[in-house]
Amino acid sequence: MSGHVPRPRYRGVVSPSPALFLFALAVATITLVLGRSAARRWAAWKLRRRMARARRLEADAAELLVAAGYDVLDRQVAGVLPMRVDGAEQAAPLRADYIARRGRRRFVVEVKSGVRAPDPGDRATRRQLLEYAVAWRAHGTLLVNAEAGAVQEIEFPDLRTRGTATAVAAAFVLGTLVGAGLAAIWVESG
Repeated sequence: MSGHVPRPRYRGVVSPSPALFLFALAVATITLVLGRSAARRWAAWKLRRRMARARRLEADAAELLVAAGYDVLDRQVAGVLPMRVDGAEQAAPLRADYIARRGRRRFVVEVKSGVRAPDPGDRATRRQLLEYAVAWRAHGTLLVNAEAGAVQEIEFPDLRTRGTATAVAAAFVLGTLVGAGLAAIWVESG
């Protein structure tokens, strides 16, 4: 005996060769790489298409604003939302689609499309409009649903009245001081 143990052969079972295994591994790798590349290209194409549509709808929004009686003052307006984080001043960059005016009132405009985004009750949309209202201190915000051709005026009443009470109190105190000073001068001169 030579010490060689014969490989058992089973009827109907093919033992894989190393070359066949390497070939299958190469095919799987190529398929995976091509599939990922195709998925990235598909996602990029969809994003480009969506952005082009958004740009068209945003351009249409200016016409909607004018038709609704607003004057468009500026577009793609950069702004900042100042804030303090642990006492340190910071500024969050913002960009509004338009600034518009009707009469003496100035508005920050956000253009939305799609199913949920044009709804002022949508969490992301509402928060964005609130940021705009705080940052620009305009009379209000306008939400333009570009697909439906609708312009909605959104106000946050607490923002408008919060500073008003302080201003009224300050004016009262100032008026009282000025009045008391004028009365003292009048009494001394008389």
